[in-house]
Amino acid sequence: MKLRTHLLSLVLILALSTTAFGQAVSLSQVDGLNGTGGLDTGVPIVFHLNVSNNSGTSAAGITNGFQVYSDNGAEWTGTVAEWVNITDVMFDQLFINEFSLDGQGADTVGFAAFVLFKPGIPDGYDDEGFKVTIGPIDAAHNGKTVCLDSAWFPPSGIWKWAAVGSDIFPSWDGPHCYTVGEATLEITCPDNQVVQVCQPDTLCFPFSAPGAETVTATAPAYVDGNQVCVPVLASGVQTITLTASAGGDDADCSFNVDATVNQPPVVDGPGPSIVDACDFPATYCVDISVSDPDDDIQTVTTNDPRATIDDSGTPWQLCFEADASGSYAVIVTAVDACGNAARDTVTFTFEQQTAPVIDCPITYDNFGCEPGTMTIPVPIMPTDADVTVLPRGSWNPATGNLEFDATESEFITFTIIAANDCGADTCEFSTTVHLGPPVVECPGVVDLTICDFGEVCFQLPVGNISGPFVDASWTGSDFSVGGTSATLCFVADTEGAYQHTFTLGNQCEEITCDLTINVTQECNEQATHIEPDFITIPQAYTVFPNYAKIYVGNFSGGNGANDIDLGSVLINGVTVPDSAEVLLTYGDYTGPVLCLTVKYYPFIEPYMPVFDDEDHPYAVSGEFADQSGFSVDGSVRLVGLLAGDLDMDGIITISDLVKLVMYIFENEPTPSAWAGDLNRDSSVDISDVILMVEAVFGPQVVFDSSVMNNRR
Repeated sequence: MKLRTHLLSLVLILALSTTAFGQAVSLSQVDGLNGTGGLDTGVPIVFHLNVSNNSGTSAAGITNGFQVYSDNGAEWTGTVAEWVNITDVMFDQLFINEFSLDGQGADTVGFAAFVLFKPGIPDGYDDEGFKVTIGPIDAAHNGKTVCLDSAWFPPSGIWKWAAVGSDIFPSWDGPHCYTVGEATLEITCPDNQVVQVCQPDTLCFPFSAPGAETVTATAPAYVDGNQVCVPVLASGVQTITLTASAGGDDADCSFNVDATVNQPPVVDGPGPSIVDACDFPATYCVDISVSDPDDDIQTVTTNDPRATIDDSGTPWQLCFEADASGSYAVIVTAVDACGNAARDTVTFTFEQQTAPVIDCPITYDNFGCEPGTMTIPVPIMPTDADVTVLPRGSWNPATGNLEFDATESEFITFTIIAANDCGADTCEFSTTVHLGPPVVECPGVVDLTICDFGEVCFQLPVGNISGPFVDASWTGSDFSVGGTSATLCFVADTEGAYQHTFTLGNQCEEITCDLTINVTQECNEQATHIEPDFITIPQAYTVFPNYAKIYVGNFSGGNGANDIDLGSVLINGVTVPDSAEVLLTYGDYTGPVLCLTVKYYPFIEPYMPVFDDEDHPYAVSGEFADQSGFSVDGSVRLVGLLAGDLDMDGIITISDLVKLVMYIFENEPTPSAWAGDLNRDSSVDISDVILMVEAVFGPQVVFDSSVMNNRR
């Protein structure tokens, strides 16, 4: 007799599971077996079927089907199905369905029941529920095989028990096969098993050994009924051998259990992250490692909805979005298929960061007697900004000072750039380095020509005059020291030589200058001139303005340049100069001189359009302190526009045509619209565009030979 069993080759068993079925139908006993475990002939064969319900609820309806069959032609006289122990006390209606009772091929019977008011099969029930009787079997079928197995049950084809909350699908321990007549001793092991357990466990697998008196298993496995149980304490392969014994005969078989004991996942995050954030909300990402030796991670979660995990790349990234400054602890949890969890805490500290701000000095003077390192206070916040100092030097965050090496007296313009991730600030200022003693250019003899007797002033070039003075004196009537000159005054009441001494000192040294001032009386006519002595029109339209200086001097009649109300001065009666000052002396002028600074553009605007190279008059007017007025005329040479040269590059090209069209039709500004007046009618319109087109694409057009050729 031979029992054939069919098992899954791969069993995945989760934590705390066993091989015992919670709800099952199993073969508990067979009547009609002989001493070798085979089926006797000439007697009925009874299969006793046990029902077990450990589902946690009662079974309110059942459907189970069974078939008795022979694969090699064994025959018997019929099949009878009966309820056992399961009665109308449990069910309102019990059914036995006979689908094939002819003794040929597969004989199928079905057990079905349902409840309306009865309790059904209670939870915890474990007793015989059905029996199926066949036979007798004729001795002519000795050696053939008869099997009992589950059967397709209409209409769904599956076993199904109805229960409160959810359906139950009971298990079955078959098929069970027996040999008719005397059976040889055989044992059939389970198939090789590949299993994974969540923790050390004992796994049991059914085997078949019909007719065996005893069955033993190699340690550490052991036999429990018709199952072999294998303790799985660690990952690895165990080979188990089963030995069946009966009447002095032995039979054995072997199978392998390849087991993996689950290991928990691993979460490895970085250390604390300090993040400088310019604006909020702010997001910062770090690399994080999430792994599992068994590659069965089910979920990876965080405790904060503002944290996200990106597993699309290697390594994974944990990102956190903070809505304000502060520290945030993000707990990352990984859970595997067995429910084992691993955690790690990643801390993000967000600090508010601002763009750098430089408290920029306006000007600064540095003094020293010897070359060395000089410092200038330049507060910068925050102090950890990246600071660049040009043209030389460095910024010390500990002191807040700009530090640079000074080797000589000089004028330096520093540019300081402070930057961080939030922005940048730029500071530009100038400093004068004064090294050594003051400098006095002492001529020894000074010749002065004056118009009126009285207090006379003149200037001497000086250097290193700013800073802590040791001494400064002048034997004349008055003096002042500033900038790059010393203004020295004395009273001259007649022509002749005057002797005076000027001294200037600092912490390094004192300088003495003895002077002989020769005074001569001479009155010259009022005069004015402009520097430079000619101006080109394109110079008036540069991005950075150019400036002209106008000088007016040789005042007589009781009022001089020192008496002018500087706020009253105008050029051509309308233009206010950018600055007005009085110089004590200048060039060939006698006495103090009025110096005006004016931008090119407002100065030449009254003369526009200017196409030729020619002199144009100008007038400087104003009032003295006694409210008497003055007006001095002069002239300036203006080099006019090249007609058609709107971009003022000295040639006429298609770019000038484009600028002219955009100026007329799109109202776009151009450096000098007047250059578009090609026909010289004091307006810029479509007729000028036509001339420009002919000039660029057609025969050469000469607009005005004086304009094209008379260039200075």
